Amino acid sequence: MTFNVYTLSDITKWKNILEELPQDKKDIFFLPEYYQTFIEHEKAIPYCFTYKNQDILIVYSFFKKKIYEFDLGVDYFDIYSPYGYGGVLSNVEIIPQAIINDFNLTFQEWCNSNNIIAELIRCYPLLPKQTNFLRSAHYIEVRTNAYIILSPSYSIPSSGAKQSIRTAKNKGLYSFLDNELTNIDKFQKLYNESIQRLQMDPYYHFPDIYYQNIKQHLANSSKLLFIKNKKNEIIAGCLIFHHQDRFHYRLSAFDFNYRNLNPNDLLINELIDLAAKENKKIITLGGGLGVDTNDSLFQFKKKYGNEFKTVYIGKKILNQKKYNEVCALWENKKSDDVKFQYQNFLLKYRY
Repeated sequence: MTFNVYTLSDITKWKNILEELPQDKKDIFFLPEYYQTFIEHEKAIPYCFTYKNQDILIVYSFFKKKIYEFDLGVDYFDIYSPYGYGGVLSNVEIIPQAIINDFNLTFQEWCNSNNIIAELIRCYPLLPKQTNFLRSAHYIEVRTNAYIILSPSYSIPSSGAKQSIRTAKNKGLYSFLDNELTNIDKFQKLYNESIQRLQMDPYYHFPDIYYQNIKQHLANSSKLLFIKNKKNEIIAGCLIFHHQDRFHYRLSAFDFNYRNLNPNDLLINELIDLAAKENKKIITLGGGLGVDTNDSLFQFKKKYGNEFKTVYIGKKILNQKKYNEVCALWENKKSDDVKFQYQNFLLKYRY
């Protein structure tokens, strides 16, 4: 058995180890370049932990972040998947339990030696379940994702969605593809206006540098798709990540003043057409705002999806005593309303 730990200073080794995995066992979310887009937003350091035993390879990437909110005397950290997905990858689907146990023990020892007190895993739903749950943790369901599995016979399932698309086209809306991310500042403005209107958590307010980093590090894996009106004004758009045979509907936004023109429906329709032209097999639409599949966001995506998968997160406390101490310090500083709002968050002391 051997293990290694890479950071961005070892980016070539990190990328090379990913090349040892089958193409269908990885995605853009595990690339070091993906982590590079989030460094300023997260103020954390990306790591890639690799474990080899016989012919079995296990790869686990994550952010490691110092707990800077409180004076703890000694530096302590937590680790977590980036916004989107993360977790454990492997070159095989079936791993003997003895090797799983040894991987977990080896990783636990590394965490202990690095003063890590807690771990949050955002599982990638397109991986086999055993791979998702390789890391020993408590897993809970957080939402359901909608996917479009493309084939020559695919047709949008919802008649209502088809009518909305016809209406949008009849009102003169059309799509515009930006392969070079030339208009990313316009998308950023539209997205910021949308999340402010929806009063979304500050975690989803990405700084300017995030969009600049996408252009710098993920330019070859990103596209912008816009919807314009008769006046050539951008009224909706989405940021697309693409990797291998997959499209990811990453971020989207629209001008609320034009909601009656159904720009979001036309946006999804154009996304499907684009994916088909580029021979993609899967489009990740994402999920709703939580476990409840009746929320409006999930119901919108459900109109287009033909496959649905449960999304899990994994939680693990690695140093219970220190974790309890940090949470107590946080609770002493916060109002009852804040404590209630974040009571079920593993890393609640970050809020």
